[in-house]
Amino acid sequence: MPGFTDSRKGFSLTAMVWFVGLQAAIGLVLALAVLGFWGLDAAGSVLLGSAVVWGPNLVFALRLSASREQAAAVWLVGQLAKLGLAVMLLLFVAKFWPAVSWPGLLVGLAVTGLSVFVGPWMTNRAEKRAHSKRIDALLSQTEQRGPKV
Repeated sequence: MPGFTDSRKGFSLTAMVWFVGLQAAIGLVLALAVLGFWGLDAAGSVLLGSAVVWGPNLVFALRLSASREQAAAVWLVGQLAKLGLAVMLLLFVAKFWPAVSWPGLLVGLAVTGLSVFVGPWMTNRAEKRAHSKRIDALLSQTEQRGPKV
């Protein structure tokens, strides 16, 4: 995945957690917008739908970053576990929250899920800023030492 790897240590936990935070923020903003129009039950359902996406993604990010290898098997098993966790969360909501607004939950799930198209662009921008800061710090250290003759 472009923007999510660090050649020295596999997958970058910082980038992946940043992306999951972006997904959670998108879900929160959407829930606040829904709260103004349709009330607390619909907003709570949107938050649940959002959590069904970013919750398993957070577990996947933590598991993937703990792996020292970038093997396809680690990625595939993680994706399957993420899908299974999302289905379990949906079943849990269906069983234990009868007042759920399914249209709201599905909107939260879809909008947060579609953030995968925005996230890598935002993450790449954040990584470029961090990279520029590291370069600036190295340049300032070099300038302080002075030229070697």
